Amino acid sequence: MWNLAVSFLVGTRSFQVCVFDGRSVGDSTECTGFSIKDLANDALLLLDHLGWSDNVYLVAYSLGGMVAQNMVLMAPHNRFRSVALINTAAKGWFTRWFPPLNTLWKFLLAGLGFIPLKTTTDLISFMLSTTFPKKWLAQKPTWTNEFLTNHEFMTKYVIARSAGKTRQTSKGRAAQSAAVWTHGLTVKELKSIGTKTKLFIFSGRKDEMIRASNSDYLVKYTGGTSIRYEDCGHALFEQEFERFHKQLLEEVLI
Repeated sequence: MWNLAVSFLVGTRSFQVCVFDGRSVGDSTECTGFSIKDLANDALLLLDHLGWSDNVYLVAYSLGGMVAQNMVLMAPHNRFRSVALINTAAKGWFTRWFPPLNTLWKFLLAGLGFIPLKTTTDLISFMLSTTFPKKWLAQKPTWTNEFLTNHEFMTKYVIARSAGKTRQTSKGRAAQSAAVWTHGLTVKELKSIGTKTKLFIFSGRKDEMIRASNSDYLVKYTGGTSIRYEDCGHALFEQEFERFHKQLLEEVLI
């Protein structure tokens, strides 16, 4: 997922970059019964192991953004220099996080077998339909002539980045969903986060997984800086990767 970001950062400045698989995803061990706070503690322990004790830049997306909120809350004031939260939420499933009805309808149809998910291409196509706007997927990429559509490019890209990785199991997905279900920070906790670090809250205004209003809620109660991508969906850092990485470098990682 972070291939583009890592390549950009390592090739631009002398950054040390850490990307890791959380519980029950990628090559990490499958387990159940964990919370977002557990995932935050895991990440803080990893930072301890690396010796990254202060002035750490943290970039987190979706569920990872929920983890990041708890990391900042649990850590001392000087641990994080700045934090980028991308299309995430302060609350769990049935509060502000509740996805748009058309997205729920897609998942229902897929669960009932009306949307085929038998092949890798089927799975990728379904994933792309929930993370990128339909209009953008149908457009021709602006940075290459190799592909006719962004859908074609992203399909090849996802296959390439998944090569050699362990596919997440249904049990692992259920465990992550349960963790999201119980996630929730109070207004007091959000205000505390806002006093501990500089926050940059990125939102794709056409996000069909986590409503953009969740980012507005975070901005309101943390006092963080709002960065809006009006035509982007859930994976804005891939949809507008040039703009995102430029802003990351010039506004967040300073």
